[in-house]
Amino acid sequence: MLTLSFAALVAITWIRVAWIGTLKVDGTGKAWTWIVLGTAWCVFGTAVLRTYLQALGASTDSLSRLLRAGVVLHCVAALILPYSSNDLFSNLAYGRMSFLGMSPYTGGPGDLPAADPFRALVSSNWLRSSCAYGPILAGLNALAGRAATVLGAMAIFKLSMLAVMLATLLVAYAICRRHLSGERATRAFSLLALNPLLAYEITGEAHNDGVMILALTAFVWAALEERELLAVLFLALAFFAKFAVAPVLGLYLWFIARRDPLKGLAATALFATTGVLLFLPFAGAGIGYFQARDKT
Repeated sequence: MLTLSFAALVAITWIRVAWIGTLKVDGTGKAWTWIVLGTAWCVFGTAVLRTYLQALGASTDSLSRLLRAGVVLHCVAALILPYSSNDLFSNLAYGRMSFLGMSPYTGGPGDLPAADPFRALVSSNWLRSSCAYGPILAGLNALAGRAATVLGAMAIFKLSMLAVMLATLLVAYAICRRHLSGERATRAFSLLALNPLLAYEITGEAHNDGVMILALTAFVWAALEERELLAVLFLALAFFAKFAVAPVLGLYLWFIARRDPLKGLAATALFATTGVLLFLPFAGAGIGYFQARDKT
């Protein structure tokens, strides 16, 4: 029932694109079209939320069955087209910049040629904004930006977010199976595997927070296994995806250092080395970008 309700949300997003005639979300369509679409979305969104809460309240399935249900849910969610956010196209535009030799850290999508189709889909208030994400996400953007068309780039990025969330489900499955038991394990796993917010926002709308969520979930697994340096590595990957992880990273490094100062030093060095290696490819792109601007 949850997946069927989600399929209705998928259909609404496709209807929006066909009706309004563009993938772009911001500044498109008329007020009454959004009222009609928004009402339909709220009806089926309420059905999704209701079935999710019912599943949490009566979770008697096995972990493996819940895993299969979660995989199906996210595969259906991957078919969602941009509906409530235009962020996907900023990511694709940053990738396009990287493909053209520009640095997403020293300029914004507005630096793309005026007729570029990637630029055309970016919200006007983000055209001059440089990339605010770490090198892992900049690298993912660059991968998608190698596609010749917006649709191709969007497919690459959305498939990447689907893969990220399926990997997150597998890591969470391993945690629940090893460290929890019985109803406690199934309820905890249902909270993540069947979560409609994660399915809609990460897999469906392709928000890049999914990379951070995967790395943080892997951090929890490594920390529970008492593999502290591996846990730091996963935290570093989460941090160099989105810098919002900084408080968790700082606290965990302090936790290690208090128990073993030498290991704390090694963990800090591991974090710093990871950052240098991840940023190196974009240092060259930045130099090339400035050289191109000087010539013009």
